[in-house]
Amino acid sequence: AQTVTWTVIDPTHSAVIAPNSADSSRAVFSAPPSSKISATQELTVKACVNSNLPSEVCATAKVLVPKLQVFVAAPKHTLLTDETVQLTALVVGSSLARPVAWTATPEIPDAKLTVMTPDTLVATYKASPFQKNPIFIQACLKDAGDICSDPYRLEIVDPVTITAVTGDWNAG
Repeated sequence: AQTVTWTVIDPTHSAVIAPNSADSSRAVFSAPPSSKISATQELTVKACVNSNLPSEVCATAKVLVPKLQVFVAAPKHTLLTDETVQLTALVVGSSLARPVAWTATPEIPDAKLTVMTPDTLVATYKASPFQKNPIFIQACLKDAGDICSDPYRLEIVDPVTITAVTGDWNAG
């Protein structure tokens, strides 16, 4: 039987290729984690067959691994107590739909973070009517929880009420 030897040439040194123990002509490739690449990363996978020939026979394949990133956007950074804002997550680097999980930190009992769309990319945050802490909203890929947006800071403030305006005017 012929044995196939697999190698991966990876500048990040974090991709893995694992041959099937029962059939070395098959292998599973694991891409480097998104945190290890700064942009789309090109890797080379090499398979060599050791046969009874004087030299081994090899083939290579180029693999492009995109960097996955998640961003959160909202129309504002400051909310009044009891106000609601819509948040949108943007997933970059994937050709597939990638649902996200939303979190708000710290958790405030009378505030509410609600997913609004089936694809999970739109959510709303309703601020507490009582708490005025800054809140940090984050979206992480559901299937790769270590790939998250930077925390989106929301300042929660009391509304300002102007009860009177007085002044002195000189009529001329």
